[in-house]
Amino acid sequence: IRDQDFQGIKEFIMPFANSKDQIKQQKFKQWCNKIASSLSTTVSEINRDLERAISEEMCHSITNQVKVLEHAKKELSSRLVKLPGGLNIGKEVQSAKTKIREILEALIEAFNVHYRNMNFEGMGISHHSVILLSSQMEVHLTPLNKRTVKDLREKFDQAVISVSGFIHRFVQSAFQEDGRLLQIFPSLKRASESVNPELPKLSNTYETSQKELTEKINEAFNVCNDIASQKKLLLPTQ
Repeated sequence: IRDQDFQGIKEFIMPFANSKDQIKQQKFKQWCNKIASSLSTTVSEINRDLERAISEEMCHSITNQVKVLEHAKKELSSRLVKLPGGLNIGKEVQSAKTKIREILEALIEAFNVHYRNMNFEGMGISHHSVILLSSQMEVHLTPLNKRTVKDLREKFDQAVISVSGFIHRFVQSAFQEDGRLLQIFPSLKRASESVNPELPKLSNTYETSQKELTEKINEAFNVCNDIASQKKLLLPTQ
Protein backbone atom coordinates (compact mmCIF):
# COMPACT_ATOMS: atom_id res chain seq x y z
CA ILE A 1 0.00 0.00 0.00
CA ARG A 2 2.81 2.39 0.91
CA ASP A 3 4.53 1.79 -2.45
CA GLN A 4 1.18 1.82 -4.31
CA ASP A 5 1.90 -1.64 -5.69
CA PHE A 6 -1.52 -3.26 -5.69
CA GLN A 7 -0.61 -6.38 -7.65
CA GLY A 8 -2.59 -9.28 -6.12
CA ILE A 9 -3.80 -7.23 -3.17
CA LYS A 10 -7.43 -8.26 -3.41
CA GLU A 11 -6.49 -11.94 -3.01
CA PHE A 12 -4.70 -10.95 0.17
CA ILE A 13 -7.32 -8.75 1.83
CA MET A 14 -10.63 -10.19 0.60
CA PRO A 15 -10.49 -13.18 2.97
CA PHE A 16 -10.39 -10.63 5.78
CA ALA A 17 -13.42 -8.85 4.30
CA ASN A 18 -15.41 -12.09 4.21
CA SER A 19 -14.31 -13.22 7.64
CA LYS A 20 -16.72 -13.17 10.60
CA ASP A 21 -13.79 -12.55 12.91
CA GLN A 22 -14.08 -8.98 14.24
CA ILE A 23 -10.31 -8.55 14.44
CA LYS A 24 -9.93 -9.52 10.80
CA GLN A 25 -12.83 -7.25 9.86
CA GLN A 26 -11.12 -4.39 11.70
CA LYS A 27 -7.87 -5.16 9.93
CA PHE A 28 -9.68 -5.11 6.60
CA LYS A 29 -11.15 -1.65 7.35
CA GLN A 30 -7.74 -0.34 8.35
CA TRP A 31 -6.23 -1.49 5.06
CA CYS A 32 -9.10 0.05 3.11
CA ASN A 33 -8.55 3.34 4.90
CA LYS A 34 -4.84 3.22 4.08
CA ILE A 35 -5.56 2.46 0.43
CA ALA A 36 -8.09 5.30 0.26
CA SER A 37 -5.65 7.72 1.90
CA SER A 38 -2.83 6.76 -0.47
CA LEU A 39 -4.98 7.06 -3.59
CA SER A 40 -6.57 10.31 -2.38
CA THR A 41 -3.08 11.78 -2.21
CA THR A 42 -2.49 10.60 -5.78
CA VAL A 43 -5.73 12.25 -6.93
CA SER A 44 -4.71 15.52 -5.24
CA GLU A 45 -1.31 15.39 -6.96
CA ILE A 46 -2.94 14.82 -10.35
CA ASN A 47 -5.25 17.79 -9.87
CA ARG A 48 -2.33 19.95 -8.76
CA ASP A 49 -0.26 18.91 -11.77
CA LEU A 50 -3.16 19.69 -14.11
CA GLU A 51 -2.97 23.32 -12.95
CA ARG A 52 0.71 23.61 -13.92
CA ALA A 53 2.20 24.87 -17.18
CA ILE A 54 2.60 22.19 -19.84
CA SER A 55 6.00 20.49 -19.67
CA GLU A 56 7.45 17.03 -20.17
CA GLU A 57 7.89 16.64 -16.42
CA MET A 58 4.26 17.62 -15.79
CA CYS A 59 3.00 15.18 -18.44
CA HIS A 60 5.13 12.31 -17.13
CA SER A 61 3.97 12.95 -13.59
CA ILE A 62 0.28 12.87 -14.54
CA THR A 63 0.73 9.80 -16.76
CA ASN A 64 2.42 7.84 -13.97
CA GLN A 65 -0.19 8.83 -11.40
CA VAL A 66 -3.12 7.94 -13.66
CA LYS A 67 -1.46 4.54 -14.20
CA VAL A 68 -1.41 4.07 -10.41
CA LEU A 69 -5.17 4.72 -10.24
CA GLU A 70 -5.89 2.45 -13.22
CA HIS A 71 -3.76 -0.30 -11.71
CA ALA A 72 -5.51 0.03 -8.36
CA LYS A 73 -8.93 -0.09 -10.04
CA LYS A 74 -7.95 -3.23 -11.93
CA GLU A 75 -6.50 -5.04 -8.92
CA LEU A 76 -9.13 -4.17 -6.32
CA SER A 77 -12.37 -6.10 -6.39
CA SER A 78 -15.73 -4.51 -7.15
CA ARG A 79 -16.40 -4.32 -3.41
CA LEU A 80 -13.39 -2.04 -3.03
CA VAL A 81 -13.90 0.24 -6.03
CA LYS A 82 -15.64 2.74 -3.77
CA LEU A 83 -13.33 3.20 -0.82
CA PRO A 84 -13.83 4.94 2.56
CA GLY A 85 -14.17 8.70 2.33
CA GLY A 86 -16.24 8.47 -0.85
CA LEU A 87 -13.22 7.79 -3.08
CA ASN A 88 -14.35 6.18 -6.32
CA ILE A 89 -11.28 5.11 -8.30
CA GLY A 90 -13.09 4.70 -11.60
CA LYS A 91 -14.66 8.16 -11.40
CA GLU A 92 -11.33 9.74 -10.49
CA VAL A 93 -9.62 8.12 -13.47
CA GLN A 94 -12.36 9.35 -15.80
CA SER A 95 -12.26 12.82 -14.23
CA ALA A 96 -8.50 13.06 -14.82
CA LYS A 97 -8.88 12.01 -18.47
CA THR A 98 -11.69 14.52 -18.99
CA LYS A 99 -9.56 17.33 -17.55
CA ILE A 100 -6.65 16.36 -19.83
CA ARG A 101 -8.95 16.61 -22.86
CA GLU A 102 -10.35 19.95 -21.68
CA ILE A 103 -6.84 21.37 -21.29
CA LEU A 104 -5.97 20.17 -24.80
CA GLU A 105 -9.13 21.72 -26.25
CA ALA A 106 -8.40 25.04 -24.53
CA LEU A 107 -4.86 25.06 -25.96
CA ILE A 108 -6.20 24.32 -29.44
CA GLU A 109 -8.72 27.15 -29.16
CA ALA A 110 -5.93 29.52 -28.05
CA PHE A 111 -3.90 28.43 -31.09
CA ASN A 112 -6.85 29.10 -33.41
CA VAL A 113 -7.24 32.64 -32.02
CA HIS A 114 -3.53 33.30 -32.63
CA TYR A 115 -3.85 31.74 -36.09
CA ARG A 116 -6.70 34.07 -37.07
CA ASN A 117 -4.64 37.06 -35.89
CA MET A 118 -1.43 35.74 -37.51
CA ASN A 119 0.25 35.94 -34.11
CA PHE A 120 3.22 33.65 -34.73
CA GLU A 121 4.62 33.93 -31.22
CA GLY A 122 1.29 32.81 -29.74
CA MET A 123 0.90 30.12 -32.40
CA GLY A 124 4.37 28.76 -31.71
CA ILE A 125 3.86 28.50 -27.96
CA SER A 126 0.37 26.99 -28.27
CA HIS A 127 1.53 24.59 -30.99
CA HIS A 128 4.37 23.34 -28.81
CA SER A 129 2.08 22.80 -25.81
CA VAL A 130 -0.52 20.95 -27.89
CA ILE A 131 2.04 18.65 -29.52
CA LEU A 132 3.74 17.92 -26.20
CA LEU A 133 0.49 17.23 -24.33
CA SER A 134 -1.07 15.16 -27.12
CA SER A 135 2.04 13.03 -27.64
CA GLN A 136 2.50 12.31 -23.93
CA MET A 137 -1.23 11.78 -23.24
CA GLU A 138 -2.26 10.16 -26.52
CA VAL A 139 -3.72 7.10 -24.79
CA HIS A 140 -6.26 9.33 -23.00
CA LEU A 141 -7.42 11.23 -26.11
CA THR A 142 -10.48 10.60 -28.25
CA PRO A 143 -10.30 10.08 -32.04
CA LEU A 144 -11.75 13.60 -32.44
CA ASN A 145 -8.97 15.02 -30.24
CA LYS A 146 -6.36 13.32 -32.41
CA ARG A 147 -7.91 14.63 -35.66
CA THR A 148 -8.02 18.14 -34.25
CA VAL A 149 -4.33 17.94 -33.30
CA LYS A 150 -3.52 16.77 -36.83
CA ASP A 151 -5.46 19.76 -38.26
CA LEU A 152 -3.54 22.09 -35.95
CA ARG A 153 -0.20 20.75 -37.21
CA GLU A 154 -1.28 21.41 -40.78
CA LYS A 155 -2.52 24.91 -39.97
CA PHE A 156 0.78 25.80 -38.32
CA ASP A 157 2.81 24.57 -41.28
CA GLN A 158 0.52 26.44 -43.70
CA ALA A 159 0.88 29.64 -41.67
CA VAL A 160 4.67 29.43 -41.83
CA ILE A 161 4.60 28.76 -45.58
CA SER A 162 2.14 31.62 -46.16
CA VAL A 163 4.64 34.28 -45.05
CA SER A 164 6.48 34.05 -48.35
CA GLY A 165 3.20 34.57 -50.20
CA PHE A 166 2.38 37.72 -48.21
CA ILE A 167 5.84 39.10 -49.04
CA HIS A 168 5.37 38.35 -52.75
CA ARG A 169 1.95 40.05 -52.87
CA PHE A 170 3.30 43.07 -50.97
CA VAL A 171 6.05 43.60 -53.52
CA GLN A 172 3.77 42.93 -56.50
CA SER A 173 1.31 45.54 -55.22
CA ALA A 174 4.06 48.17 -55.45
CA PHE A 175 4.47 48.18 -51.68
CA GLN A 176 0.85 48.95 -50.88
CA GLU A 177 0.34 48.80 -47.09
CA ASP A 178 -0.54 45.27 -46.05
CA GLY A 179 -2.12 44.92 -42.61
CA ARG A 180 -1.33 41.22 -42.44
CA LEU A 181 2.34 41.77 -43.14
CA LEU A 182 2.43 44.49 -40.48
CA GLN A 183 1.12 41.88 -38.03
CA ILE A 184 3.35 39.06 -39.19
CA PHE A 185 6.80 40.61 -38.97
CA PRO A 186 6.56 42.06 -35.44
CA SER A 187 5.11 38.74 -34.29
CA LEU A 188 7.91 36.76 -35.92
CA LYS A 189 10.45 39.16 -34.44
CA ARG A 190 9.05 38.59 -30.94
CA ALA A 191 9.16 34.84 -31.54
CA SER A 192 12.78 35.06 -32.67
CA GLU A 193 13.70 36.99 -29.51
CA SER A 194 11.70 34.77 -27.17
CA VAL A 195 13.51 32.72 -24.56
CA ASN A 196 11.06 29.88 -25.12
CA PRO A 197 13.03 26.88 -26.39
CA GLU A 198 10.11 25.75 -28.55
CA LEU A 199 10.37 28.60 -31.05
CA PRO A 200 13.59 27.96 -33.06
CA LYS A 201 11.55 27.14 -36.20
CA LEU A 202 9.91 30.58 -36.10
CA SER A 203 13.25 32.24 -35.45
CA ASN A 204 14.50 30.69 -38.68
CA THR A 205 11.31 31.77 -40.45
CA TYR A 206 11.89 35.37 -39.33
CA GLU A 207 15.48 35.36 -40.60
CA THR A 208 14.61 33.85 -43.98
CA SER A 209 11.58 36.15 -44.37
CA GLN A 210 13.69 39.23 -43.64
CA LYS A 211 16.21 38.10 -46.22
CA GLU A 212 13.49 37.35 -48.79
CA LEU A 213 11.78 40.71 -48.27
CA THR A 214 15.06 42.60 -48.56
CA GLU A 215 16.01 40.76 -51.74
CA LYS A 216 12.61 41.36 -53.35
CA ILE A 217 12.66 45.05 -52.46
CA ASN A 218 16.16 45.38 -53.91
CA GLU A 219 15.07 43.57 -57.05
CA ALA A 220 12.09 45.91 -57.41
CA PHE A 221 14.24 49.02 -57.01
CA ASN A 222 16.78 47.66 -59.49
CA VAL A 223 13.99 47.24 -62.03
CA CYS A 224 12.85 50.82 -61.32
CA ASN A 225 16.41 52.09 -61.78
CA ASP A 226 16.74 50.20 -65.07
CA ILE A 227 13.48 51.67 -66.33
CA ALA A 228 14.56 55.17 -65.27
CA SER A 229 17.92 54.76 -66.98
CA GLN A 230 16.29 53.59 -70.20
CA LYS A 231 13.94 56.60 -70.18
CA LYS A 232 16.89 58.95 -69.79
CA LEU A 233 18.53 57.42 -72.84
CA LEU A 234 15.39 57.98 -74.86
CA LEU A 235 15.14 61.67 -73.95
CA PRO A 236 16.26 64.06 -76.74
CA THR A 237 19.62 65.68 -76.14
CA GLN A 238 19.77 69.47 -76.16
